[in-house]
Amino acid sequence: MKKRILACLLALVMLIGVLPVMALAEDSSAAVSVSAGKAIIGRTSDKEYDTLDAAMEDAVSGDIIYLGEGTYCGNAANPTASGNGAGKNLTFVGAGTGETTWQICAPKKAYGSDGWCDYSFDGSNRITFENMTVIGSVYPDGTRKANDTQGFVRIHNLTLKNCIFNGRADYWGYETTTFENVTFNAPGTKASGISVVGYSLWTYTGKSCTFKNCTFNSAGKTVNVYCNGDTGYDITVDFEDCIVNSTNPESKSFLNINDGNMGGNKYILNFTGINTVNGIKADGIQATEGSHKEYDKARKDVTCSKLFEFNTKYDSGTNKANSGRTVVNIDGTTVWEKGKMVSHSVDTTNDKYTDGYKDNAFTVTETGWVQQSDGSYKWMVTRVCKYCGYEETVEETKRDDITAVLLPALQANTDDHYSYLIGYADGTVRPNGKITRAEVATIFFRLLDDDTRAKYWSSENNFSDVSADKWYNNAVSTLSRMGVIGGYADGTFRPDAPISRAEFAKIAVSFTQNNGSAVYNYFTDVKTTDWFAPYVTAAKDAGLIEGYSDGSFKPESKITRAEACAIVNRTLGRKPSKAHMKISDRIDWPDVQTTDWFYEAIMEATNSHTYQMGKRVETWNDKLPQRDWAALETGWANAYTGNGGEVR
Repeated sequence: MKKRILACLLALVMLIGVLPVMALAEDSSAAVSVSAGKAIIGRTSDKEYDTLDAAMEDAVSGDIIYLGEGTYCGNAANPTASGNGAGKNLTFVGAGTGETTWQICAPKKAYGSDGWCDYSFDGSNRITFENMTVIGSVYPDGTRKANDTQGFVRIHNLTLKNCIFNGRADYWGYETTTFENVTFNAPGTKASGISVVGYSLWTYTGKSCTFKNCTFNSAGKTVNVYCNGDTGYDITVDFEDCIVNSTNPESKSFLNINDGNMGGNKYILNFTGINTVNGIKADGIQATEGSHKEYDKARKDVTCSKLFEFNTKYDSGTNKANSGRTVVNIDGTTVWEKGKMVSHSVDTTNDKYTDGYKDNAFTVTETGWVQQSDGSYKWMVTRVCKYCGYEETVEETKRDDITAVLLPALQANTDDHYSYLIGYADGTVRPNGKITRAEVATIFFRLLDDDTRAKYWSSENNFSDVSADKWYNNAVSTLSRMGVIGGYADGTFRPDAPISRAEFAKIAVSFTQNNGSAVYNYFTDVKTTDWFAPYVTAAKDAGLIEGYSDGSFKPESKITRAEACAIVNRTLGRKPSKAHMKISDRIDWPDVQTTDWFYEAIMEATNSHTYQMGKRVETWNDKLPQRDWAALETGWANAYTGNGGEVR
């Protein structure tokens, strides 16, 4: 299987002392001592200018202008007109991001179709900003907004290096834009000074845009890439060793590609090095009803959807894929083109580049068991990728004997809500205590419907440690005959051993219509090769089990009595509600409080009652007498075999 490469995708998703004049022209990083609010042209380092405009007027193309502490704005006197920097290639070097601030000038009113834009460098081939904080979205009255167009207009090549960028600006380099070691504080972040969420940057018309060692801080998308409708060239965006920090886990991406409008240009995205996305869920896709509900589960792996999204990405409502004009390369390997991922793979462990399988980002439909003309049964699953519309239909399982799959499916007593858990002599129920394998077998044995119990009744088994005189013999023997429970390689059943969460899941799922033949990576500690993986998958699909906040299931951990009751209730379709179990003579427990997560589960398990089932929960009507399980089992035994045992 071809491995695709992701270098931690975006889960994605730029010195003190005076030097000689010649050195200054070659190394803009060399600092010049400049007074606050003043400017110095490198080649005339003995002259200090009172204003930035004055320095720009005297500067010639190729000059480096050094800025002292303070706030600067090019062409401050008349930002709607071409300023003193027009047509010149200039580099501006600040005293540091904490000392020097460049405020992108905005005119007093919106200027034509370009909006609130700065024309200081109209027609310049190359402009560079270094070692300063650049602020966008600043208006003549001092207000700052996340909307309206603002930026540098008609600069062909623009570079920011070792800078902080706060706010938003559009219309960057008309040919190329380079950001190296730049921190972007997008609107909506505290550092930006703008509360309304918005982009940091709109790239427009440029043929290439490079982000190297950049950090993006945002509450949503940060970069929007699009063109003006010109044809005949590609738009290339390069990311190398960048970090995305989002304060909004529901954000779908930080990079938006407008490949569905504005001409027929191709967008080429190149990701190299180590790119990291923090704070965003797997893809922002919300959980949907159906057998696979984990679309919104947070994962450590960076996914493609964290990295980018398309203007016309696949939409389940319109069944429309994106335009197909975007190509994504990761470390030189093409992973997306022609409107879809290059390939989809179930090998989510070895394939570092993630797709719909890794994220569970599929719309899933299942046929259930369908009998074929030859008498066998098939279970078909169709998946449609929510990223690109890729569709596949696969045969999950084919069985000749359907009963071997369904086993006693739906053969438990789901009608009568009798209690099935008995407390201890001291009046406690011990919800956090362990429950043994024999006790679990007995609970499910008691909950079988009468026809099923009679059909599979047995008082004999092949376990060396379950003799006929044991109180749990009939339960273990009957469920063993049904195939619901099994023993160990040494021939034992180990009735007094606590039961694991994986073992309990296997038993519970036997009472559903899915035996778990298909395996999905729901939990971090359940491998597809584990014996219990199919049953854990099936139990999760059926809504019987849940995992832990860290994404694990802990299959080998011993299940508690409370956890067992919660799963049994779900298996039987019981839906207790704290607000709807107000009946007289209800059994309460001193070690079960109304604030406990398991309160409803334990009460349902220990109180026999009539009920009325609503859409979401059940309402208890009347208290029923507790069942005498020992007497009942004796009666069953006499009826079925004439040889019964005692049940505690």
